[in-house]
Amino acid sequence: MQKLCTSSTVFLRRLTALLFLVALAAFVEHGKLAGFDNSTDLSQVSSARILLRELYPELSGKGYGGRLILDGSYDAEMSLRNFALVVWKAKRILNTDKDVPPPSLPLPEERILTASFEFDSRGVINSLHVSSPEIVHDTRNEDLRRTVDQHQKWTDAQVEKALRDGGAKYAPQERDALLRAIPREALEPQLGRYKVESAEFRMRHRQPSGNLAELYWEVSVASEVRDGRRLAWSMTFEPFDGRLTSIIRDMTDR
Repeated sequence: MQKLCTSSTVFLRRLTALLFLVALAAFVEHGKLAGFDNSTDLSQVSSARILLRELYPELSGKGYGGRLILDGSYDAEMSLRNFALVVWKAKRILNTDKDVPPPSLPLPEERILTASFEFDSRGVINSLHVSSPEIVHDTRNEDLRRTVDQHQKWTDAQVEKALRDGGAKYAPQERDALLRAIPREALEPQLGRYKVESAEFRMRHRQPSGNLAELYWEVSVASEVRDGRRLAWSMTFEPFDGRLTSIIRDMTDR
């Protein structure tokens, strides 16, 4: 009898969850989800997720958790034009029959990748910033920057040697290889078909108090987006595997 009651409870719990998902889908379909700007905002989250899956395919199939973090004024209606998607090492499986505590923000050491998005009112990206200790090699690049900063008298050739010795595939002389490695298939659904205007390796920022190592590629492109606007963009790529670290739309195009 107890086993029968337990089975019934499990069935009712699953049925309730299914009905909730059906109701949520209906609200989304008709753009009636309270607090969001109809289906436009919701489609931006979907577009962001698709872009990340295309850019960083190794994140898929690992059982990682995901968090959507809204960025905006507490006193104003929330909008999904500014948000972050956090991929993290989930410690528990939420798909369970057992009661679970309410979700909490991932601790810094649990985070695999954080991507901060900003969209305009037409659903086109204004900016994207990606950070990850391993996926975009934040840790390796920061260590190398620190080493370069400690050797202020190094020539550019010595900095490039340090890059190559550190495992960078796309050192300053590898411009053509970097451009070939840019994932157009992932980017053009968001940016439109683009033309590369320039590509420059940012070695060091020179200033009176001492040079600061930068060590990244900056690629400027121009494109026509789906609503017909011609826009300019700056994209940055880390030198180790050429992974995208940011997209920034020209301020005059916003």
